Amino acid sequence: MARAYIKGIGKYLPERILASGELEKKLGLDPGWIESKTGVCERRIAAEDEFPSTMAARAAEAILADAALPPEDIEMIIVATSMPDMFFPSTAGMVQTKLGLKDIPAFDLLNACAGFLYGVATASAFIEAGRYGNILVIGAEVMSRMLDWNDYKTCILFGDAAAGVLVSSEGKHRILGFHLGADGEKGSVLSLRGGGSRHPCSAITLENKLHTLHMDGGEVFRFAMARLGEAVKAAAEKSGCALENISLILPHQSNARIVEEAAKILALPMDRFFLNLNNRGNTAAASVPLALCEAAESGKLQPGCLAALASYGAGLAWASCIVEW
Repeated sequence: MARAYIKGIGKYLPERILASGELEKKLGLDPGWIESKTGVCERRIAAEDEFPSTMAARAAEAILADAALPPEDIEMIIVATSMPDMFFPSTAGMVQTKLGLKDIPAFDLLNACAGFLYGVATASAFIEAGRYGNILVIGAEVMSRMLDWNDYKTCILFGDAAAGVLVSSEGKHRILGFHLGADGEKGSVLSLRGGGSRHPCSAITLENKLHTLHMDGGEVFRFAMARLGEAVKAAAEKSGCALENISLILPHQSNARIVEEAAKILALPMDRFFLNLNNRGNTAAASVPLALCEAAESGKLQPGCLAALASYGAGLAWASCIVEW
């Protein structure tokens, strides 16, 4: 059986920075409140002419440059996104066009914050089955356009970004194993109800703000705190790795307090966890690959070390994998 590797990584960030202090003034919150509750100091916001497709294409260019691979060697494109450019055509198909490619399979994967790692697992299965050799997997989000900017419980958390990887049949960074899961019964605690066939756009859905994100923060916190540690443990077991041998954990960047609680559950020091949410916020499907890129840039990922990638979010879904860097 062929093995799956990460051959290249890359990211794209919008230029505009929205500081938490600016949000605190707008929302009537005390100075420093947002950082104390979430760990987020600032986040990036997409420009009016930026969309998941345009940002994913920019991230793809960075990934291909890192992998030293021409676009024509790409055999499949998977884009994980919570807020696609439109329901159809797919955002992945738009990325395909922007890269000057034709005929290769391209599809979106809609699974919110866990979508990127679900995409990596899907790509790895194609690689290991010997069906394809090079697959782009990108998380691309414009979360700022699904928020109620008057709801301090949600709008303070999120940012916009795109980042991803090239999953390949050859490379330096071997993917050792995965753990995926979901609990659909609790899906209502984190939802975007408007816009689908159940609640198509109407004056009523707009009036009731069904086209903006709704979240039961307490329920999501408890879910995430438990599942993050569990997901890391399960991926380590399935990969044949001892937890103590994992050098770096790259968690979904949603809330610093969730990561701190997960560290206690795993009995691991916080210096084993990579955090960039202070200046990125929660970028949903782009969160884990963005952390991966920035951990590599900072030198936190060294050749031969074991890294755990873990995410959780709407669905409620979770995913994790172990990579031998």
